Parts: sequence; structure tokens; C-alpha cells
Amino acid sequence: MFGTLLSGSSYTVQPTDSDAAAFIVRRPGPGFNILVVRFSLPNRLVGSATSVPVGFNPVSLEWDTNQNGNNRQSADPNVPQWFWVGPGTRLFFWLGGSVTIPSNTPNGEYGNVVVVTVSQIF
Repeated sequence: MFGTLLSGSSYTVQPTDSDAAAFIVRRPGPGFNILVVRFSLPNRLVGSATSVPVGFNPVSLEWDTNQNGNNRQSADPNVPQWFWVGPGTRLFFWLGGSVTIPSNTPNGEYGNVVVVTVSQIF
């Protein structure tokens, strides 16, 4: 998402940026259901020698039912998102975030894992 990070720099990726992380949730099967989508977000990005804090604010997530994202809605990735969905519904998510690299931190690639959990309520 952030690319190579340079010491003493700050980076922000908006959910509308081409570098934003993208996720698709597809609900197969008949009928209508409530889906709860939860994002387990890291609080640090890990590099080869150290780690740096990463943040996700209440508008770091956007979602849409169309891949083109023409009707995106902002959402807080730190709280569960609830959706009433029908057969074959696809939900598209774009996630941004922010990171500040201290000046004493080595330049390099830093990363971590975002886990997306989908629960069907009924």
C-alpha cells in the first residue's frame, strides 16, 4: 500500500487512491441475509530491522456494491460494518491508512496483514 518508506517522512493513502488495499466480499446462495464485515487492522508495519506505527481513521474505508466505485460510502474500518444483502451480492472495499517514519528509522519496505472476517447473521 505505501511502497518504500523513507525515514523522516509521512505517508497517507486515501481509500480513493490507486494504492489503496482492495477487498471483495461475495455472498453466494439464495435469500437475504445480514452480513457483518470486520477488519482486524495492524497497529504497526514491520520491516527487516524495526517496526513503525500505522493508523486507520474513521474514513479510511470506503465500500460500494459496484467495482467501479461510483457510489462509494465512507466507513470506519475500526468498527464492524453491517450489510443487508441479497443473492449474489458483491461488496467492494478500499482501505487507506497513514504512517509516519521517524528520522532514525531505516528506509525500506514495511508491511503487515489485514484480516477480513465475514459473519452471516441469518
